[in-house]
Amino acid sequence: YENQSVTYVRFMRLANAYLSNYSISPDIRKRVPKYYSTITQKNRMTTIPMEVRAAGLTYFILKEINIAVIPQDHAKYTGVPMKAMIRFAKLTAKALNKPYVFSSTNINGLIEKAATNFINPNNEYIGNVGKFCQVMERKFNDSNLRFSKPTIASCFYIVSVVTREGYTQAKIAEATGVSEVTIRNNNKKIFDVLGIEKDKLEYIIFSELLKWKRKY
Repeated sequence: YENQSVTYVRFMRLANAYLSNYSISPDIRKRVPKYYSTITQKNRMTTIPMEVRAAGLTYFILKEINIAVIPQDHAKYTGVPMKAMIRFAKLTAKALNKPYVFSSTNINGLIEKAATNFINPNNEYIGNVGKFCQVMERKFNDSNLRFSKPTIASCFYIVSVVTREGYTQAKIAEATGVSEVTIRNNNKKIFDVLGIEKDKLEYIIFSELLKWKRKY
């Protein structure tokens, strides 16, 4: 038990040292022990060097919150082989059921980044945006359409309308870094994929939106 405790302390020191090279809030740092606990419960770690674990987990966290980090740079900074670092980061993503972090569009990272631009956002609203994005990403993939940052911005707006959050397209454009015109264009794509009219949004609740199916 003592050795495990010493190992844990050493890991935490390494991981926090690696993160100190970036502008990371205390709340984000709290993910390190939480995630590490989940990973160690699901995988044997004895054959993976401590430095690789710390580098891989911190690289995953940086990707998760949408920090622009180049893998070669993080590997060089942490002093571990890049391939080993990425391998452990992807193992982390799998253990945490967050494979989307390494997809071409990091949905949760973009949502978290945009959420910081709202003043005291309702956490339930931000969570609902995430749920709606996941549903729409599947539907877009099925329709051979690209789900991207502008689509996420539209999800912010549509969920705001349905849940009566009251955010305007202008406010969401400002928070997401997407123009109002682009948001309107992507709203139309979502309405087409769902087979729903914009006016209908004011008469349904969020659970109905999530389960909405096109009526042919």
